[in-house]
Amino acid sequence: MNKKFNFTLKKKFTLLYIAFILIPFLLLGHFFFSNAVRYMKENIIHRSQSGFKQTNQLVAYYMYNVNDSMNSLVFSDDLHKIIERDENTLNDIDKSSEANRLRNLLSSYSMKNEIEELILYLDKEATYISEDSIVKPLSIIKDTQWYQYAVDNFPIVTIIPPSIMEDKDKIAYLKPVREFNNYTSTIGILRFDISKSVIVNMLEELLQSPEDFTYIINNNGNIICESGDSCVYIPFEDIEKYNDEKVHEVEINNNTNIVYVKAIENTNWYLVYVIPYSRILSNMYSQSSLFLVIFAILVISGFVFAYFFFKLFLNRVFVIKEHMSNIHTELPSPLPIPKQKDEISDLVEAYNYMLSRMSILLMEEYSLGNQIKEAEMKALYEQINPHFLYNTLAMIDWLAEEGQQEDVSRVISALSSFYRISLNKGNENIYLRDELKIIESFIYIQNMRFGTDILLEYNIDDIYENIILPKLILQPLVENALVHGILKKRNKKGFICITVNSDKNNIHIVVSDNGVGIAPDTLELLNNGILLNNGQHYGVKNIMQRLTLYYGKECFLLYESNPDILTKVTLTIPYI
Repeated sequence: MNKKFNFTLKKKFTLLYIAFILIPFLLLGHFFFSNAVRYMKENIIHRSQSGFKQTNQLVAYYMYNVNDSMNSLVFSDDLHKIIERDENTLNDIDKSSEANRLRNLLSSYSMKNEIEELILYLDKEATYISEDSIVKPLSIIKDTQWYQYAVDNFPIVTIIPPSIMEDKDKIAYLKPVREFNNYTSTIGILRFDISKSVIVNMLEELLQSPEDFTYIINNNGNIICESGDSCVYIPFEDIEKYNDEKVHEVEINNNTNIVYVKAIENTNWYLVYVIPYSRILSNMYSQSSLFLVIFAILVISGFVFAYFFFKLFLNRVFVIKEHMSNIHTELPSPLPIPKQKDEISDLVEAYNYMLSRMSILLMEEYSLGNQIKEAEMKALYEQINPHFLYNTLAMIDWLAEEGQQEDVSRVISALSSFYRISLNKGNENIYLRDELKIIESFIYIQNMRFGTDILLEYNIDDIYENIILPKLILQPLVENALVHGILKKRNKKGFICITVNSDKNNIHIVVSDNGVGIAPDTLELLNNGILLNNGQHYGVKNIMQRLTLYYGKECFLLYESNPDILTKVTLTIPYI
């Protein structure tokens, strides 16, 4: 009797597998089917999300090139020398020469791929201005709908939606042209026209199905362009709510839709992508049956394969597995090489080699992390003050033309001092006392540039002068106090005061001014960090990024304002 049922392990395993094949197969089949459906759904969403991000980046890069070309022309020294020159001082030949120079300059930009048409509107009288040329009088557009739209959105660059343009197939990109030596004075409007069809073609590349729909909308609720036949629009008031780069399931017209929303850099646009959920379900169910058949084959083959290799290899593999589990906490010591030479011994040797390589790679990763941090700091530093240098050189050029040699010498000396100290022999860090010298040079240059008499005051104990900071941390804050505070006053006079104090854990650096101040609603947005990522507070964002890299933890800015009396910005950093 015992001999009759004395089955080998191989036979027992086979009988158990045959006896319970139906129940395990149904359970595993259900599990696999559910996971396969979930995987296909995630795969579809991932592919659509990836395409959405690429399209967003493509549109942003396209608009960046347009904006870059516009900035290059707006701040062109050649352009300003022509349009700011008084024609009454020129003879007819020189007037004709200046007109040709201006046309050639503008034509060189209008030939760029991104620009369909370029027009410069000037608020002055000159021989090269006419309604039939590329340079037109500003007066002819002041009654147009798109100009009024631009005026409402200046002083920043304004993108005019096609619905407001005379030609609905064009998107206009506008920027004011200001005098070099009086930046508050607008002398004209520069307009770049780009083709709406170019943006539409980018959107069409995003669509994975005729049922999908995508469109671009600006922050005023104007539709810029769209692609697809379904015309499923999400409520405009929900645009900002969904602008978080996440997948949202939204009910629109009693149908569930997958929605992506992301702001497009270099614009005030949002890219919206709508995918009907029914399309995802139909794709999943059409492929699930094939996956189920493959799963059944794999289950059967897997059990047969496992049976033959269970007894021979599982115990030896288990030893390796237990050893490998220690990697979660620390790198273990190498395994002894088995005397038996086979695939398992090769696996042990490979595993030991992997351990040695991991040790080396961890060290390299640590070193590379430090190098990346230094590179990021340098990249962020290089983004500071490009326009300051350009405007200062333009001022020096103007002073030289006016024959003010002493002022030229003083400005060059101040500019040299500014960059000599800020470069700091290649060091990324600087003493607070040297940072203050940079600010002194900066204020001197700005006083020369704007013809103001802004006072710079300090309230700093000697113990704080040797504090080491990432360089050019305070200069953007002082520049904001100057540009957005004092220079907006009628008399453009005032003071800027820098105060330093500390508590147990932090140092507080306060930059205060008696400028026009900050409106209460704007003050609240600034203190909540909402305005930091909208592209208009780039200098402050650059400061916070560099401080976070330097200290490895978050630093803080606090804004306080009593308009026309005192406005304070308090920078809090760790006390090291």
